[in-house]
This record gives sequence, C-alpha cells and structure tokens, in this order.
Amino acid sequence: MSKGPITARVINIDTAGSFHSIKVNNTITGKDDLVILPSSADIGKLKINDLITYYRADEQEICSMKQTDEERIVLLFVRKEDVATSKVFWISKGEKLPAIEKVLEQDELPRVITILLSLSAYYGKREDFAQEALNILRMSQDPEAIDALFSVSTATLVDLLGEKFSPVSVQIADSLINLALADGDLEHPRKRELRQILMLATMHGESHQKIYDFISAYERE
Repeated sequence: MSKGPITARVINIDTAGSFHSIKVNNTITGKDDLVILPSSADIGKLKINDLITYYRADEQEICSMKQTDEERIVLLFVRKEDVATSKVFWISKGEKLPAIEKVLEQDELPRVITILLSLSAYYGKREDFAQEALNILRMSQDPEAIDALFSVSTATLVDLLGEKFSPVSVQIADSLINLALADGDLEHPRKRELRQILMLATMHGESHQKIYDFISAYERE
C-alpha cells in the first residue's frame, strides 16, 4: 500500500550515479527527508524551493534519512502553494506484465472489460473512461503507483493526467493489473476472473442476481 500524500519543500537536488537524491523538508513535521528517484526520472524542471507531494510504496518514518528498498517513491508531482500543477514528475512504471502488454499492443479493451461494460449500466456509460485506463497502464503497471493515484482527489487526478481521466479509469486499470498478477486470462476469462471484475458492477448498483445468473450460464470460449 502506498503511503502519502507527503508534502515537502525542496532543499537540495543532487544527481549521482544511477539516482537523483532530493533533500526536502516536510511541511507538517518540519523534519528533513530524502526522496530518491532513478536517474531516468525527468526532473530537469524541478527547482530548489519547489513544493512537492509524493507517495512512498510502504510505511516508513518520514523523518528517516536512510533510504531502503521499502521507501521507493511511486508518485511525485510539483505543487503550487495549495493545488497540484498539471504535470506528474515521476510515476513508477513497475514491471511490465505480459498480459497487460498484450492488451496494449492490441490497443483495444480486453474482453473481460467489455463484458463488464455490457452488464453494468454504470460502466456501460463510461467506455471512454475505460479506454483511458489503457493510457494509465502505458504510464505504469506498478500496483502501488496505481494505489497512489487512488489517493488523490478527482480534481488533482484530472489536473495531473488530463480531463479524460477519472477515478473510474484508475479503478479499471487497477482491476486489470490485479487480474494479470493473478495469472488471469483477460481475453478468455474464466468464471473466477468474471467474479472478480463483475464485483465492480455490483458495487455500482447492478443487481447481484443478474451478475450471478450471467456467471452461472457463462461458457468460456
């Protein structure tokens, strides 16, 4: 689970070897912290005195100046004094998942999602948000980075990613990642994969009986 948001002011930026080391001062605790990003992160526009918000992958003491594997940053963006700007400076890409990569190559929603759209009145009206889930997956397949996106407000999410994105896009991206991590078949889903994804439909008001009847009668292609 991601930890955040942590808001801090940049004190110093140092690039050495394979990572950027950003020293910051936490605006709540007043303690100094280190934000470590790989050298591939584009932080050229980041400046001393900038106000940033970031999320860590796991629970750690904010005041710790010692970097450990558990403290990796999964999301970082620059802020004005009170609101997010329109650029994500860093989002962890995560390990590429073969099932997700296959979906992105085809550039079409996998069948497991089209079934969700066909059965859910809520999701059926939001196919554009489902399509944007693919763009989120192009940015990141890191479960904890997606978890961090769940934590930001809708207004901030739109500011960071653009008007086409919404929490629905994040929710669908998260569901696809979880299915892929569980070795799910996204194009020819089994009943257990349908139970997992169609739970979203019941969460948004669809009849449990309708979903149960569909899964009971479902025959895998």
